[in-house]
Amino acid sequence: MSKYIAYPKNVAPKICDNEWTLLRDDALPEDFSLLGPVIVSYAYWKNHQEELQEKSTNMALGIFFSVTDDVVQDQAIIQHGMSHWSLIAVDFPIFRDGRGFSTATILREQYHWEKELRAIGDVLIDQLIQMARVGFDAFVLREDQQLDVAIAQLQRFPVKMQNDWRGVRTLLQGAV
Repeated sequence: MSKYIAYPKNVAPKICDNEWTLLRDDALPEDFSLLGPVIVSYAYWKNHQEELQEKSTNMALGIFFSVTDDVVQDQAIIQHGMSHWSLIAVDFPIFRDGRGFSTATILREQYHWEKELRAIGDVLIDQLIQMARVGFDAFVLREDQQLDVAIAQLQRFPVKMQNDWRGVRTLLQGAV
């Protein structure tokens, strides 16, 4: 079973077993509820909403956004779907493509997504601190990345100089 890093707000990061099956293509099995918790593409969700809404009552369902999905234009569809999704993932097709950071910020700040927000794809250790700041609280790292090094990276800086999704900067906490 693959592993991922869970890093919820106000909790230390930890390595967890990944029970979710990521279904990247639209050729899904007829009865994919046998796979356990599944993550389907947002494009697939848009085309099969009614069927998936029924299935989401009996199984854990997540979706992933690609960098080409327009989360601003599809606001109504996304906000309606959020009640059916157990997690949202954002796919990073290549580490230098930063559009997923904007998607995460919109989901957390504008749409008030409170459940798990997972970074998938070409996710590197060097990106984790910035990803955590904009709202990601779970990370599936690229296969060549070391999970124990990633945990150390997330715990590297005990003082925060700016406000972010996780809270206010360290220097203001005592003054509030």
